[in-house]
Amino acid sequence: MKRASHNYLIAFFLGLWFPMGAIMALADQNRPLIVFAAASLKLELDTLALDYEAKHGQNVLVSYGASAALAQQISVGAPVDLFISAAPKWMDVLQKANLLVPNSRRNILQNNLVLLAFDPKELPFNLTDRTTALVRLTGKSIATGHAQSVPLGSYGTEALRHLDLYSPLESQLIPMQNANAAFHLVENGITDFAIAYGTTAKSAKKSHIVAYFSTESHAPILYPMAAVIGPNQKATLDFYNFLQGAKAKSIFTNAGFRVLN
Repeated sequence: MKRASHNYLIAFFLGLWFPMGAIMALADQNRPLIVFAAASLKLELDTLALDYEAKHGQNVLVSYGASAALAQQISVGAPVDLFISAAPKWMDVLQKANLLVPNSRRNILQNNLVLLAFDPKELPFNLTDRTTALVRLTGKSIATGHAQSVPLGSYGTEALRHLDLYSPLESQLIPMQNANAAFHLVENGITDFAIAYGTTAKSAKKSHIVAYFSTESHAPILYPMAAVIGPNQKATLDFYNFLQGAKAKSIFTNAGFRVLN
């Protein structure tokens, strides 16, 4: 496992899973705090984890990926201390299995949904104008997440259905393993467009926003956080509180998230 001043577990990127055996091996050691988090939180949590380590001397390992895949690993026994999902559905799964510390679940953030384009000549347009949207998007590749397992894909599919665009565009959708993977496709010109979170779009260097999905077109994009039952409760609670403190709120707000109380 690669280590620097901050330790990372990159569990999922373009389909690469961090070996479960390596994670499970940490269970019997005096291990650091282990956090599983939605891929769309990577930039912000990387910064916050480094800051926390510097101030508290507690190593933090963060594994990013699709919320469904992360929840599945937790459900089969991965020794995780804290989970942050990009959709309530996957936190519900763990809560129903009684794997979460009682009363620790909180919706901490909210995001929005946008459409990115790689071609700098692509101009902004209104997705509610179906005729214009089809003229602009028909025949073009559109990166998104897997609708059944990646929150981005679920929200994107719901929004396209609401706009009566899903059926004519379905064959053009390129489903990816997590939100960051979909973003990297359009950012590198591999696809023409990508459905993305507004916060992810802020880090774009080569792609740009051409359309916004209205909040009425999909369920609220909420990020629930909860402590997972385990032996590392004190360290977990400290970091849990830190992620709801003033420094974290500032970083999340600057990234474009709506911070929820």
